[in-house]
Amino acid sequence: MADIDGVQRRPGGRNAAIRERVLDVVRSALESGDFELLDIDELAQLASVHRTTLYRRWTNRDGLAADLLVQLTPIDTPLPNTGSLRTDLRATIERVARTTETSFVGALLRLVASSTDDRLIEAARNYWASAIAAAARTIEAAQAGGAVRPDVRADIIVEFAIAPIYLRTLVTHQAVDDELIDTIVRTILDGVEAE
Repeated sequence: MADIDGVQRRPGGRNAAIRERVLDVVRSALESGDFELLDIDELAQLASVHRTTLYRRWTNRDGLAADLLVQLTPIDTPLPNTGSLRTDLRATIERVARTTETSFVGALLRLVASSTDDRLIEAARNYWASAIAAAARTIEAAQAGGAVRPDVRADIIVEFAIAPIYLRTLVTHQAVDDELIDTIVRTILDGVEAE
């Protein structure tokens, strides 16, 4: 099994146990908002591993976050499927908005947005491609049912739906409220609904 750095790893045993411990510490630090404050030595101590293990395997915090994203991919979260595109799209946008408000996702988004580490960029690209593909299934179902024009790409519709949330979360630091969500849904549906 190849992982983020392309090195063949055994799927079980001591390496898997160390990886799991380390990624649990990374996840906990992201959830508590402490990840940005911890250095590699502190992360190693919390995971009960030697710091050289972290440096050798992950190099830095971006490498640790990249491996966590690899672990979390692919996204296989059940999405709303009420039969109403408006309802399903709104529920999906609300879920994304709620998720970005968590300490874990907020810290991870800030780290990814500021990173130039190729491993983290690739892991983030794969993670969000998986998330967008999962959400696009709702749009594709609406296309198959004739509610959405067949000439629009479902993944692009999802990107249009979630981009304002990430802009407000990462750049303008504004709340995502019902008015914004309603505007996103209305604007998208005005552009893609079949006539």
